[in-house]
Amino acid sequence: MAPKIPQYASRHPVDQLAQYFCKTCSKMRLGRVSRSGWTTDGSHLDSELYVICLKCGNRQYDNYNWLSL
Repeated sequence: MAPKIPQYASRHPVDQLAQYFCKTCSKMRLGRVSRSGWTTDGSHLDSELYVICLKCGNRQYDNYNWLSL
């Protein structure tokens, strides 16, 4: 069963989405990850891997708390 995607994220491919805590919105949001195929297995120091909040546009690099859909 496919995850329920909110309207604000529905136009983006699911493999590029991550659920994470947006520090600007102060809540869990969906964001677009800078590259598909990302993992949270220690690559949190990779400066080219980031997520952009699909609500406020904030960019975050701390991928240790991101969840794939």
